[in-house]
Amino acid sequence: MKLFLAGDLHGTDKAPENRTDNYEESWMTKFTWMLDTSISEKCDLFLQPADFFDGPNTSYSFFERVVRTINKSGVKILTTYGQHDLRYRTKSNCSLTALSASCPNLFLGSYPNIYKTPDTFFHFSGWEEPLPKPSLKIFNVLITHRMIVHTKLWEDQEDFEYADNFLEKHRFDLVVSGDNHQSFIVKNGNRYLINCGSMMRSNIKQVDHKPMVYIFDTKERRLKTIPVPIFPPEKVFKMEEVAKTKEHNEKLESFIEGLSQHKDMGLSFTDNLFSYMKKNNIEEPIQDLFRRLLRS
Repeated sequence: MKLFLAGDLHGTDKAPENRTDNYEESWMTKFTWMLDTSISEKCDLFLQPADFFDGPNTSYSFFERVVRTINKSGVKILTTYGQHDLRYRTKSNCSLTALSASCPNLFLGSYPNIYKTPDTFFHFSGWEEPLPKPSLKIFNVLITHRMIVHTKLWEDQEDFEYADNFLEKHRFDLVVSGDNHQSFIVKNGNRYLINCGSMMRSNIKQVDHKPMVYIFDTKERRLKTIPVPIFPPEKVFKMEEVAKTKEHNEKLESFIEGLSQHKDMGLSFTDNLFSYMKKNNIEEPIQDLFRRLLRS
């Protein structure tokens, strides 16, 4: 069996800040390319690990376009629920649930559902759902939406699982994970964990992101990597904002590094620091970071 593996799609017709192109058309072009590639590669199933939509209440016009595109393609899609798909943490009255009712070829799995083929079981674990156990004597695939990382995304990151530990603990033959927008592959013997990352570059922090899809052959346990076609950053981003953000981050990192080396400067320094941040409307998460540094 050949499987087409995609990442977080975050479908929306609302343009993110600092994108200069027609974001809806860019999304539809990439999604259609994925479906067409799945067909040209003769894949049996299209696996998508949740966050299909960017929110639970997609516009009617965009929703209709997605439904028509999926139904026209005839591609069989397996997906589950991510936090962006849910409405107030529930599965009712949200766009993804409606999509599953509108597209006969889309199977929306949720723990403890199993989608079965003669030689493969597909298990599901959506956002904050329990993890199932693989079945015996058959090829087992897990489609899950949870924060699994190859390396930490930032130094103080919490509430995540390392990919190699996850693969060692949960003996699925193939794990297709979503939520982490970076692309990576981890292998344990002949078992794989594949995190495709996000299909779109939705903010300037992703200016260097290279979206990927993968083709996995369950019989040969062979993996093929295919880059998603994208335009250069200068064609879709406000590059002046990219430069400003990069400069701001470099200054902030330099300041934090200096602060960590001079934590003993006394109360007057601390008072002046937080007075400055208050006057300049520095965001509360950044203020919390300084408080942690001063306490450590």
